[in-house]
Amino acid sequence: MSTDKPFSIRRWVADLPASSLGWLFLVSGLLFFAGGAYHTVTGLAHDRSLEQEGRSVEGTVLEKTVGTKSTGRSRRTMYTVTFRFALSRGIDITDTVEVD
Repeated sequence: MSTDKPFSIRRWVADLPASSLGWLFLVSGLLFFAGGAYHTVTGLAHDRSLEQEGRSVEGTVLEKTVGTKSTGRSRRTMYTVTFRFALSRGIDITDTVEVD
């Protein structure tokens, strides 16, 4: 590389031998693979932990409604359910969700 011109990544890559680019892609690919594998393993561990330590609760349906929802020109039937359940710490959770 010439020292009289400012540094350019494009020129630096062009000056590399072809085998160096292969190694560059291999190393960067391995880094992405390792990151994806780590993310997958930790996600599976979290799911397994939730299955083993999660708690089942019984809820009470407070209200069920049927309505219509307009999106542009189409209309579709919309179902909503309002429910409540109590946690073991004495906290009540109430929520309304749309279901299919």
